[in-house]
Amino acid sequence: MGDYTGNIYEIELRKGKIVQHKRIMETDRDNGSFVSVPALSEGTLYILSDDRHLYAIDRREGTVRWKYMLKGNTGESSPVVCNDKILVCTKTGIVTILDIKKGEELWEYDTGEQIVDSPAVIKDHFYILTAKGTLFCFSEQKNKNS
Repeated sequence: MGDYTGNIYEIELRKGKIVQHKRIMETDRDNGSFVSVPALSEGTLYILSDDRHLYAIDRREGTVRWKYMLKGNTGESSPVVCNDKILVCTKTGIVTILDIKKGEELWEYDTGEQIVDSPAVIKDHFYILTAKGTLFCFSEQKNKNS
């Protein structure tokens, strides 16, 4: 998990102890907080910060593999890992899908509405609920001729 001072912690739940922690970013009065619940893949932790970045942090070494600057304010929405992609929403209303290994943008959509909740993934669809109550449902468009 991350904290408001730029640290990442690994906690062993059975023993209730912090196994390791590492400072990932320097804090100042306006920036330096991790603001989301992290998403996990096999070897990487993904977490949003108030410096408008999505961080991909190596779970074993505690080093930053990559970081991606998002458009607008991050808010508290948590990223979601799905297969080889990561889905992230900003408070500004931007939905972005990135490649989890390289941090490269694969797709982006502006809802035009504030997003404060985390996305939900069900089968081959994902859902975004905006602060106004609009529910967006997205899926990969498949070519019927193939």
